[in-house]
Amino acid sequence: MVYASRFLNAPQGAPVSIDLSDIDGFTDLVGSFKDSESVDVLIHSPGGQPDATERIVNILRNNFREVHF
Repeated sequence: MVYASRFLNAPQGAPVSIDLSDIDGFTDLVGSFKDSESVDVLIHSPGGQPDATERIVNILRNNFREVHF
């Protein structure tokens, strides 16, 4: 699973860090990996909201036996 923001070439003021709107995207992605017991996650982002990140991590850990970042 790959999450990449366009922070290097994004227009000024564009949302490029992890925020609460990303939770839906990760939830949809988890649904496409239902037959997997583990997942590797690569995040390319300048940062973001800690509460959004924590919720995404919890979603992943609740759906996979092993989660690697």
